[in-house]
Amino acid sequence: MISKRDLPLKLQAIDESNRSAHYYLAPDDKCYFLHEFTARKGYAHSPGNQFIFNFKKSPTKQAEPQYQHKLRAIQEAIFWYRSIFDQVNGSYTDCTYVPIPPSKKSDHSEYDDRMWRVVQGICQGNGADGRELILQTDSYDAAHLAGEGATRIKPDELRALYRVSDVPPKTKRILIRRRTFRRLSLQSRKRSDIRSISNCKRVRILSGTACDLKSL
Repeated sequence: MISKRDLPLKLQAIDESNRSAHYYLAPDDKCYFLHEFTARKGYAHSPGNQFIFNFKKSPTKQAEPQYQHKLRAIQEAIFWYRSIFDQVNGSYTDCTYVPIPPSKKSDHSEYDDRMWRVVQGICQGNGADGRELILQTDSYDAAHLAGEGATRIKPDELRALYRVSDVPPKTKRILIRRRTFRRLSLQSRKRSDIRSISNCKRVRILSGTACDLKSL
C-alpha cells in the first residue's frame, strides 16, 4: 500500500467556491479533483496543463519520440488512482471499473484507448474487475481540438451515442473519465440499458473527480 506521504497529489474538493466552473454538477454531487487544467494557457502554465497535454497526445503520434510523454502520463494516472483506491476498503473487490469512451469510435484511426489503459492499470494484480461496458456508436469532434468559441458536445448528445454492452457483475461501478458532465448520461434515463449502470460511483480522472469514495 502506498502511504499518504507518497501521494504526488492531494484530492481537492469541488465546493461552492469553484462549483460554478462545473455547471453540470448538482449541489449534492460529492466530487474531488487531482489536477486543474486552465484552458487557453498552454503547456507551461501549470503541472496540470502539462499532464493533460501529454495525456491527450494523439495516437497518430505513436511513431514520434513525444509519444513517450503520453505513455508516462498514463502510468502517472494509474499510480495516483491506485494510491487512492489502495486506501479504500472494497474498492477492488466490490467494484467494476468502466472507462468512458473517447471522442472517436474504436474503429477510427484516431481512437485513443488511454482511459482503458488506465482502467487496466488500476485493476492489474489486485483482482479488480475492469470492463468496456459503454460502447460508442459514432465519433464526434474532440473538444480540445475544436478551438476557442466552439460548441462542446452536450450530455444529451453524448447519451444518444452511448450503448451499454453488458450488465456488470458487481454492485458498484466506477466510471473513469477525464472531464465532468453532471452524472454523465447514466442517471435515471429512459433507456433500460443506460439505467443498468446508473446510481454509480464514478471517478473523474486527471482534472477528474473521485465521487463519494468514502462510501465505497
